Amino acid sequence: SVPYKKSFGYSTSRWNASFWNSRLTGVELASNWQPNEQNKVTFGALYNSITWAKSDSTYSDPDNFNWLNYNSTRFGYYVQDNILANDRTTITLGLRNDSYRVGYDTDISGSATNPSVNMTYQLDKRNTLRASYGQTYSFPTAEQLFGSSGNPDLKPERATNYELGIKHQFDSTFEGDLAIFKNNIYDKINRKSKAYLYQNLESAQIQGIELELKKTF
Repeated sequence: SVPYKKSFGYSTSRWNASFWNSRLTGVELASNWQPNEQNKVTFGALYNSITWAKSDSTYSDPDNFNWLNYNSTRFGYYVQDNILANDRTTITLGLRNDSYRVGYDTDISGSATNPSVNMTYQLDKRNTLRASYGQTYSFPTAEQLFGSSGNPDLKPERATNYELGIKHQFDSTFEGDLAIFKNNIYDKINRKSKAYLYQNLESAQIQGIELELKKTF
């Protein structure tokens, strides 16, 4: 084995470590307002700030760490109206706005506003039909932007999501839920392997069937 020398950093004959220190500060406010028996409005806002430091001992003396400092700030607000259309039908309309800023040596920021629609219909005492549509944004993380495989030119992921499902109550202790879903994703963040940088795929599609059974013993 080769002894550790400061001239070439890490040694294969000793333990090496990489440290993270992080802190999350946040607040969320939410409230409800019911103007009548058919409508219940929920609205709120949230703020999150994450700061953390990562040791960069790969490129420096492990006994004298060089720290890389990152920060991520997110702010969002939302409103949704839960509408009781009739005794069997409930419709929920939602709208959400999110803004973000991620920084290392430079700041990268953006914002997005996304709608959603959900509907449930009580077919009978045992069966409930549901359908949903929504748009979502997934902002790139600090690791995806500034990490060893990071790409500061990444765009946020944009997705359009559809789902159709039915829930059946077999008896008081057993129920099943069957759903068909489809997600159309644009600018999906991905990498071929750990040896490649993160990149945006032009588009991707995820679709499938999900079955869930619940039994109480």
